[in-house]
Amino acid sequence: MRPTLLVLATLAGAALAANPASAQSSDTHKGFYGSVGVGYGGQTTSLTLPDGDNGGSVSSQETTWYGQVGLGVKPQWAFGVEFNYMKSGCGTCGGDVHITNSFYSAAATYYPSAKDNFFVKLNLGYAQNQVAFSGASSDTEGGFAAGLGFGYDWAMGAGGFIIKPFANYLTQVSSATYSGGGSVSGDKGRAQLLQVGIGFGYKH
Repeated sequence: MRPTLLVLATLAGAALAANPASAQSSDTHKGFYGSVGVGYGGQTTSLTLPDGDNGGSVSSQETTWYGQVGLGVKPQWAFGVEFNYMKSGCGTCGGDVHITNSFYSAAATYYPSAKDNFFVKLNLGYAQNQVAFSGASSDTEGGFAAGLGFGYDWAMGAGGFIIKPFANYLTQVSSATYSGGGSVSGDKGRAQLLQVGIGFGYKH
C-alpha cells in the first residue's frame, strides 16, 4: 500500500504549496466540522480460547478509513462522533478469510491553543470485530473501546476547507465471545487499530 501513502502525501504537499496561507491558524474552533480520511493502518485481533488459554493474535496491514462530524463549542474544545474502519486478509489464517475492525465512538477534541490548529483527541465508544470465512459464514463480537489521536487542521484559505494529517490508535478494552457460525465461535476476541493518513473536510 506504499503507493497509497505516496499519493496522499503528494496531494497534501501540492495543496499546501499552492496556498501558503493554508498554514495560518484559525482564531477559533467553534462551529460545525466534518471530515473523511484515508490512510495506511495495522489491525490486530487478540484471541482467547473457550478454555481460557491465550489463542495468540493475528495482525495485518491495509488501507484504513475514517469519518467524523461534530461541533466546536468552545475556542479549544470540539465534540462529535467518529467511525473508523479497516478490512484486511487474515494472513496466517489461511484460505479466503478476512478480518474487519470497526469502531463507533464519541470524540472529544482539544486544541492546546485557541489560535493553533494542532489537536489531540480522545475516543470512547464501541468496537466490533468480524472474522469472515470463504462462503457465507462469519463470526462477530464487540465491546467497549477507547482511543487516542492527534493531528493538524490545515485551513485552505478562508473558505472553511481543511486538510487533516492524522494518527489514531483505538483498542477494544473488553473482550467478548464470538457468535455466528464460523470456526472461531465460542472464542473471545479483542480488536485494535492503528491509523496514519490524511483527511479532507470542512469547518464552519
